[in-house]
Amino acid sequence: MNHRGEQKDRDRDSQRNPEAPLEIGYHVCVVVSSAAMGMMFLVFSVGLTFSVVFVGFAFIGSA
Repeated sequence: MNHRGEQKDRDRDSQRNPEAPLEIGYHVCVVVSSAAMGMMFLVFSVGLTFSVVFVGFAFIGSA
């Protein structure tokens, strides 16, 4: 089997395929949403840490 020839055929098919840009857009969407989820998780964890520290200091200050 000639894998290089197969790859050329596949490239030609993807160029003729009108859904190729949609697939690229879908992948971009997935990457952006996963990055947004990561940022949200980061902000949430940092906020949680700061709130715990703040509550701890308030508790120590009131005691």
